[in-house]
Formats: sequence, C-alpha cells, structure tokens
Amino acid sequence: MRKLKIVLIYCLSISAINAQNLSIIIDITADSRVFLSSDPDYSKVYNDKLYFYADDGIHGYELWVYDETDDSHMVKDISPGSYDSYPGYFMEFNGKMYFAANDGIHGRELWVYDGINDPYMVKDINPDSNDSNPGSYVEFNNKMYFGANDGTHGYELWSYDGTNDPELEKDISPGIYSSYPDDLTVFKNKIYFEACDTIYGTELWEYDGTNEPEVVKEIYPGNGDDDCEVQYLTVFNDKLYFSAEDQTHGEELWVYDGISDPKMVKD
Repeated sequence: MRKLKIVLIYCLSISAINAQNLSIIIDITADSRVFLSSDPDYSKVYNDKLYFYADDGIHGYELWVYDETDDSHMVKDISPGSYDSYPGYFMEFNGKMYFAANDGIHGRELWVYDGINDPYMVKDINPDSNDSNPGSYVEFNNKMYFGANDGTHGYELWSYDGTNDPELEKDISPGIYSSYPDDLTVFKNKIYFEACDTIYGTELWEYDGTNEPEVVKEIYPGNGDDDCEVQYLTVFNDKLYFSAEDQTHGEELWVYDGISDPKMVKD
C-alpha cells in the first residue's frame, strides 16, 4: 500500500509539472462568444516548420503552418469558403511536401507544396469530382510509390518521379477490382506491402521496381476470399516484422528475413 501511495504521489507531481509547462500556441478559432475547436491533425515537419490541418471556423479544415517564431497561419484555402479540403497523409519527396486534399472540384487527389508558392494538384488521377484517395506513400529508387484509384483499375499501386505524370505501376487485381496496397515499406531494396487479389486474398507482396509484384508467401492458403490480414509492417534489426493470420494460429507476430519464408515469431 505504501508503494502504491508513493507511485501515485510521483505521478501526480509529474503531471503538475507538465501542466505548468503547457500553453496554447494560438487560438486558431478565437471567438469570445463560443467555445470552438480547430481540431488540428495530420501534423508533418517540413523545412523546419510544422504543417497540419485545422479549422478556423471560417475556411473549414485547411492546411496550416507553424514555425515557433510567427503565429500559425493558413497556407491556402484549397477548398474555397467554408468547405473542407482535409489535407492529410503528408510525405516529403525530392524537397517538396506531398499530401492528399480535396479542392471541391476534383475530389481527393495528390497535391504538392514547395514551401513558397501556392500548393497545387499534381494530377486529377480519378477524373472530375471523383476521389483517387492517394495514400500509404513511400520513397524508393527515386520515385514515390502510393496507392490510388483512377476509377478504371480500382485502388492499385502507383508511382511518381516528381516530373512526369503519376502512373499506374501494376493492376494487381485486374479490372475494376481493387488490391488496396497498404503499409508500403522499403526493406532490402524492395517494397513490401499488403495487397489483395482474386487468387490469394490479402497477403504479403514484394516489388523491386522492375519485375512484376508478387506474393512473398501464401500465409493463409485458399482462394481469393481467404485473407491472412497482413498489416503493421515494421523493419527492425534487418528483418521485416508484421501482423498476420494463418489457418491455425489466428493473428500473430510474424517475421521475414528477405530470404527464407516468413515465419510466426510466437503464438
């Protein structure tokens, strides 16, 4: 009981100290009449500045920046007026910051910002007001890889070199069906990711940027309706760890060394 009291007193003391050091940087939705929240989210450090989305109560959720010297300010009202562009999923590539946003005309697409000029849309991947929903970015061999939906091939693996138009790398699940590539992770000079096709279901895939993407191992054997639920890919001590489920053990921790078959760490 005495130990418990000491721990509680310690925790309360630390909380009090931390509380004294906390302060509001800026009240983005400053309004003396009501309690409003700017709800900042999706933060990203780029060129020694902090970028995030927030709602000032006038322009909707837009891209904001803070650099510790000046007050936070909105970078651009991407979706004009009170509408939300919801910028998010930030990625730095070739000295620029990329993110997904909706300008109210083209749907949710890939945007870019150089820190000086206004952000602009890279390409309307899914034409008109439809969303391509770019996400899960990773840099590999001087290209940025990500998942997107062009409205024809479903949600598939795309790439962008920073100069030419983004292009579809591979229609893993042919036709309008989606493979939903996610958790893109670079490991031993390849990209590893989870994806789903009509043959294997959701499994661990690999891609070297040249040859066809392929399944590393069918962890959950069966047809396209059987999923091993690969997720949370993480590189640690020169091995790739992830969560997966086989037909026997349920969802557990797995490991892959890039050579031998992936194996379960422990049930």
